[in-house]
Amino acid sequence: MGRRLISFTFLLLLASSTNTRLLEAQTGLPSTRSDAASSADPATDPTPDPATGDSANWLFPIDKLDERLPSWLRLGGEYRNRIEGPSGIGYAKDKDFYLLDRLRIHAAIQANEWLGFYGEVQDARIFFNHHTSNGNPYEDSWTLWQGYAQVGNSTTGSVDAVGGRQVLRFGDERVIGPSEWLNVGRTFNVARIDFHPSGSDISVFAASVVPGENTDLHNALPGNNLYGVYGTLQKLVPDSSFEPYLMWRVASANPELPETLNRGHLNEVTVGLHWKGNLPAAFDYDGEFDGQTGSLGASPIRAWAGFAAVGKTFHTITTKPRPFLEGNYASGTKNSSGRDWN
Repeated sequence: MGRRLISFTFLLLLASSTNTRLLEAQTGLPSTRSDAASSADPATDPTPDPATGDSANWLFPIDKLDERLPSWLRLGGEYRNRIEGPSGIGYAKDKDFYLLDRLRIHAAIQANEWLGFYGEVQDARIFFNHHTSNGNPYEDSWTLWQGYAQVGNSTTGSVDAVGGRQVLRFGDERVIGPSEWLNVGRTFNVARIDFHPSGSDISVFAASVVPGENTDLHNALPGNNLYGVYGTLQKLVPDSSFEPYLMWRVASANPELPETLNRGHLNEVTVGLHWKGNLPAAFDYDGEFDGQTGSLGASPIRAWAGFAAVGKTFHTITTKPRPFLEGNYASGTKNSSGRDWN
């Protein structure tokens, strides 16, 4: 009894005109549209065409507002709407058909080159549902999605620091990411320092995931903490990104954490490597491997997971198709009553 999902996604970008110095979403104040890219692309350039007199200004209304705002203040937002129709809910005959709605509005303040502030609110809702829950991950009305201060510049400086609530994105987001397909998504209360030596980025952070509650601020769960170091090395291997990382998660037994329920305290260390790059003849490769150790209550943790893919892009064809072969594996706990947690 499977689950069939029929979905339709509509994404409307209301605005984005953050300064080009702020394009690094990981550590700088986010931007969704580069000024350089927009000026080079007539489809997104709001400048009138002298030959036709047409203007695309109406596509970017907040851009016009930003032109009238001080240079240190930028506004923007995003709206998304999706229809889903699941069946076989809970391995039963129940089925549903509902509308998912999400709005995000943000403001970026760049006080000077080395000091910036970013705030973003989110309103995620579900409508016309009959069997699907109104809570997370479908609904979370008017909450603080991001709100942080940044000291230092992530694009021109050698180091910067961020404190507050922020989306964490590392690598291809298999290990840490906001899970954007979800209507609510995931964000963290975080303190982090990012170093930017030539050809590399190294992030050191302490974070706690924001609980999926339907409240304004979502206070962090006590004792549920994640510490990590994530490196991105661009010059170690030619034409590739080499990304080693180490993460340590601790969590007290809490009924809001399914992984600790009826099992006890979690103390888990993850060592991983993400490595992707290009090969001759337009081939490319991508792989990520993780090993975990530690303990979950009385059970020792011995787990691992891996992903590998190879593809080829046909640049001579107009649509540039890329066939690829991919494999994924995770150890899993095959015997839930056994001693090891895999």
